Amino acid sequence: MFQEKEMYFFEKHSRKVNTQKVVIMPKMTTGELLTTNLYDIIEENSRMCLFENNIFPGDMITLKNTSKNLIKERKQNNNYYFVNRELCQEVGISLVLDYFYNPRTISCNLEEYLSKTDHILKKILASYDTCKALEAELINDITAAYTVNKIKYIGIYDFCIQSIEAMNFVTGYSFLKISGINRDLEEIKHVLLYRENNDIIGTLNKLMDCIIKYDDVIIPVTYCKENDEISEEGYKYQKFFIDRDDISEYVSNVRKRKNELLGKMN
Repeated sequence: MFQEKEMYFFEKHSRKVNTQKVVIMPKMTTGELLTTNLYDIIEENSRMCLFENNIFPGDMITLKNTSKNLIKERKQNNNYYFVNRELCQEVGISLVLDYFYNPRTISCNLEEYLSKTDHILKKILASYDTCKALEAELINDITAAYTVNKIKYIGIYDFCIQSIEAMNFVTGYSFLKISGINRDLEEIKHVLLYRENNDIIGTLNKLMDCIIKYDDVIIPVTYCKENDEISEEGYKYQKFFIDRDDISEYVSNVRKRKNELLGKMN
């Protein structure tokens, strides 16, 4: 027998809590889940955690009309329904469930961002030694100019420091940020996979934080800072996207620009 209840939901247009009479139709697997796909297990565990917190995804809810007849919505119901009004208000204002609008999106986002951060980390680690070698070259160039020719030292300093920063974007900033996000995502995966706690909203807030941090990290940089996009030689200072561009090509461009500048000053 399906359970009929008056439940709370957060109305997206008015940004207020509202109530609606619904029929709860459980959509969970009983017994052992027969799959080897970890993200299918995470989806099911997320659904179970929501259910145990008295939070019901729209696909577990059937709305009722005034004549008490069951109705099926033509469009997908992406609301979550709550037993507790205060929790509905708190979670609704946070917008976290607007993004993770059903248990499937929870597992899909976790899989997507783990894959993205894994991809970037592998690229960084494969190019790490090459980046550090160029950084050492640049430091040697600055040291040599400082020791022998202070005028040349003044002339190349800013450019060489910007080139070192370009390398540090890969081996320092991006490596530390992406590895930290990847670690946090692996921890979330572990929590959801083995149901280490029942705080599903806290876990989803952590997952959202990881997604926001990732989007901040992959903002592109240029090879070197310049006031104009086009140098005197007509070379465009291209933007570099660490999530999709070739790090080896990035290093080659930084080295080429460094060699061209220092060659002119010899």
